[in-house]
Amino acid sequence: MQKKFFLLIAGCLCSLLGFTQINKGTVAPHFDIGNLRSIGLVNNTSVKNTFIAFNPGVGYFIKNNWEVGIDLRYSNFHYLDKIKMDNGYNGYTLGIKGYTNYYFLKKKLQPYLTMQLGYDYGKGDNTYLGIKANYIYNTFYAAIGGGLNWRVTSKFSLFTEATYLKNSPFNLYGHSRLNLTVGARFFLNNKKGK
Repeated sequence: MQKKFFLLIAGCLCSLLGFTQINKGTVAPHFDIGNLRSIGLVNNTSVKNTFIAFNPGVGYFIKNNWEVGIDLRYSNFHYLDKIKMDNGYNGYTLGIKGYTNYYFLKKKLQPYLTMQLGYDYGKGDNTYLGIKANYIYNTFYAAIGGGLNWRVTSKFSLFTEATYLKNSPFNLYGHSRLNLTVGARFFLNNKKGK
């Protein structure tokens, strides 16, 4: 029994360390869900904070392991101070983002770096001390970060990504923030690296 267990573990490790370079010319449509920052980050039970974003996009590998692409973005957010019921905000954003990713290692688990530039249009309302105000904004932003890509097969991967956004439109007071996403990528016309 112990021998079978170690053989299973060895097989899993070999699978994770398999050679899977992403070749030039590969098209990579993807979809991710974020921002997951409100999950477990607010320990205050007096605050209700929900934020979700859906980001479909497509990338193209201009060189081996170097991707450039574009995302369409939709997000919806709500914040309510449960003690001071007159404080909160609601809104949504629509946007577009260009990005570049560089993947390291020629393995099934591939860390990568990302740089992003985007534009967002937002609309919503903000309530403070019982005074409600509507707002509309147009904002450009830049982000840098990294992620981990897990090549489940040569044509499909799961990934998680963390980026630091400067002058994020999602924070009404203009501060920077951390954005966490999870998603899936598909690799079209990808030939396994030599």
